[in-house]
Amino acid sequence: MKTCVYVFGSGECEQLGIKFEEDAMCEIKRAKRIPKFDMTLAEVEVKIPICRLSVGGMHALALTTAGTIYSWGCNDDFALGRSGVENSPELVTDLPIKVNAISAGDCHSVAYNTDTS
Repeated sequence: MKTCVYVFGSGECEQLGIKFEEDAMCEIKRAKRIPKFDMTLAEVEVKIPICRLSVGGMHALALTTAGTIYSWGCNDDFALGRSGVENSPELVTDLPIKVNAISAGDCHSVAYNTDTS
């Protein structure tokens, strides 16, 4: 199964998951792949199979088939659930459970498991 994530639009708040040069316009007019999730590019060292995406006001979440979450975009109010680089999908490490569902709002994220009793 191939997994490819494409993004386009404004990236002025790092929400596209692609690094822009400092003097470049933070805008993508034609769909572009996010390499971290691209299972078809040979240069990607770690292949991350995702099964769900959720997009908030200025950030995004990706749920992997292993039950982990990657986040990227604006980290206002700690919506990414982690610190560090904002413009690249990075692992959220402080989750106490494996997750099977996600939701992203304006400045918040929700991760849950519907199978946990």
